[in-house]
Amino acid sequence: MRAPFLTTEILRDAPRQSFQAGDRVILCGQPTDRAYLVSKGSLINVSTRQVWKAGEVVSLTGFLALEEYIHDIEAVADTTTVLIQRSLFRMASDRENRMTWPLSVCLASAATAVIAS
Repeated sequence: MRAPFLTTEILRDAPRQSFQAGDRVILCGQPTDRAYLVSKGSLINVSTRQVWKAGEVVSLTGFLALEEYIHDIEAVADTTTVLIQRSLFRMASDRENRMTWPLSVCLASAATAVIAS
């Protein structure tokens, strides 16, 4: 999923992390205290085989709705991610509209509940 409110200005100082093909980027049970934006390369959900490419936020629904990631995510190819702390992600979404964050969390929580049932 893309997050258009994550502008170049906001991402400029965010830390980056590089991975080689096959590296685990996110481990099941890891806290959702940061989002991962694919800058270069691609990542895959080991269980569902969902793929994220450059410009997409990895497991956005899980990041918004859960306290921990529920799947292992690994690099398909050499990949660079931008790490976005939850507070920065929220601030960026609030710049567009103050209702973006609470509505996004609510919808993600509902979607996660449907998937889990």
